[in-house]
Amino acid sequence: MKPHGSGGRVRPCLAIAGLAALAGCARDDPGLERQKVLIEIDRMSGTDAIPVERRIGSQRVSLARIYEPAGLDLRIVEDQSDIPRRALVPTAELHRLLSTYQSVEPADDEWKVYVLVATEELGYPESKGLMFDDGIHDENGVPREAFAVFQTVHERVTDDVPTDMLRTVAHELAHAFNLHHEDWEGESFERASTLEGYSEIETVLWRLSAGSVAHLTDDDRQLVRPGSDGLPFGVITQAHRDRHRGGVAGPYEVVDPAGLGVLGRRTDLGRSPLLRTAPSRGRARPGTHPLRLVLHAPPAVVIGEPITVTVELRNVGDGTLAVNPLLAPEYGFLNVGIRRPGAEVFRPYRPPLLREASAATRDTLGPGEALAAEAKVFYGPYGWTFDQPGEYLLVAEFPDVEDAAGLIRSDTLTIRVAPPGTEDDSRAFALLQEEDGATPSSFGTEVGLFLYLEGGEHLAGAESRLRQIIAEAPLAAQAPSARLAIGRTFLEPGADSILGPGVATDSALVFLEGLEFEELPPLTFRRAWMDLIAQLETENRDPEARRIRDRLTQNLETVEIIQGVDTTKIGRGGG
Repeated sequence: MKPHGSGGRVRPCLAIAGLAALAGCARDDPGLERQKVLIEIDRMSGTDAIPVERRIGSQRVSLARIYEPAGLDLRIVEDQSDIPRRALVPTAELHRLLSTYQSVEPADDEWKVYVLVATEELGYPESKGLMFDDGIHDENGVPREAFAVFQTVHERVTDDVPTDMLRTVAHELAHAFNLHHEDWEGESFERASTLEGYSEIETVLWRLSAGSVAHLTDDDRQLVRPGSDGLPFGVITQAHRDRHRGGVAGPYEVVDPAGLGVLGRRTDLGRSPLLRTAPSRGRARPGTHPLRLVLHAPPAVVIGEPITVTVELRNVGDGTLAVNPLLAPEYGFLNVGIRRPGAEVFRPYRPPLLREASAATRDTLGPGEALAAEAKVFYGPYGWTFDQPGEYLLVAEFPDVEDAAGLIRSDTLTIRVAPPGTEDDSRAFALLQEEDGATPSSFGTEVGLFLYLEGGEHLAGAESRLRQIIAEAPLAAQAPSARLAIGRTFLEPGADSILGPGVATDSALVFLEGLEFEELPPLTFRRAWMDLIAQLETENRDPEARRIRDRLTQNLETVEIIQGVDTTKIGRGGG
């Protein structure tokens, strides 16, 4: 395989549709260059091994055979099976596990992807898998390197857990190679589609689409390779974009392959002139559509305040509608575009993780009812999004389930980011900087990730700086989000936490109960206090739980965007 950036190509094998025929074509084609890939699989205690090869009806399906037609030779190593088990695993803890438990070294000529079989992600009961894409600025500088699959979720939705787990692993591995939901082919995205889609095991086509094979064999290695020297998820060529199918609106940026050789892996692609925002594939529906997509955020913030947008999908029509409930950007359906100060185009926001949520079902909205979700747009694979003062414009698109080719578009939202206005603001801003002397326009990426995950005991430097903000600049505009993140670390300690196996509820109370409602987005505030209430009730501390619940109810009654929202469904949208 030629090195990344060389413009090297491998010969695709696209003409044959069947899995067995495709696999034979891959093996027999002398012009198809091969790439070795190490897949290391670890498991939590009590979870089952992934069936990497399985007979389904008359067909023998294996993870390796699925990727053979694309010139990828998988070496699968099942390593550790005793990672400490938790029934529900916080997202920050999953990041720690995926960052620290890798132990099998790839050979010099191998790429590597790490897989963890876990129980269930806390707060996301519809999520079968989770891939981190913390891009070119994370702790070890590699995007698309690791993902988790959740056995407990599979057990709730199917009687054939092994087959469904194999489907999810094959689907998530496609994401690790920078393939997207829109790369599917078949009958529809949710039925009789190839593995990039959301088909259930009864109808899924156990292969990749011809377009995916073309990407894996024909695109520049930086756009395919997971981990070191790879580029973040969604950075693609125009040829790849042209092969995408409709029905899913992903956040993509198009890169000129001729310019990839000059890009280092720490290049800030989000500012690069090589990239442009890919246009919408479908039609943006006008304001007369019965579904209305609205973005809510404070009109003005101080630099360093994490900006979380509340996304509202409301039925403004006269009838009941079935809707996709996956409103948060990490599900890959909501596309948020951001135009920076002085820029001429909107660039897509991409989150530092991607969830596979095929277990979710459509929700119904009656007239006046709404779904709402959080979109933590302040941090992504490029680091901090709002990293300089000025006026930012945001717009969002979401697929219209009534019209597979259509999109519902929000109005444009304006957010003004101001420089520090007080002494506390300035001190907090200084503490958010990189420790290696970065310029005032950049922030510590570890802090950004800690705030996004709302915790992470392995991100010790970030936790230390946030504690400094709370102690040294308590009145700073940036302080409430620091108290939120630190408070949640006491509420959800990791399995190996120095706090031990228990939950330090009193410490969580100190940080979370002291938050004022106006200091945080309403869904963020609601989620934090609901988790605190649940923990208090678990410990039979009912008077304290009632006190906090009463305060929360009074506050939520004053928020217009909460009215008509089914609060039992908020969490499905990321809130």
